[in-house]
Amino acid sequence: MKKQRIFKKEITKEEEQEIRENLKENPLTKKDKWAMYIAALTVLVPAILIVIGIFVLFIWFFFMRG
Repeated sequence: MKKQRIFKKEITKEEEQEIRENLKENPLTKKDKWAMYIAALTVLVPAILIVIGIFVLFIWFFFMRG
């Protein structure tokens, strides 16, 4: 398998202005905001649970085994 190259494209001032104008013409609705919240939760909650699980295993392994 070939390793994919990721190129970071800098956003020009014209592109940024176009994005801002588009947002002014089409503001976010309540449904859009809820969709963003749900997407953030589906990404963050599993990651947080994994980190908490690692801490719990660490504490159990070093302090609770007896």
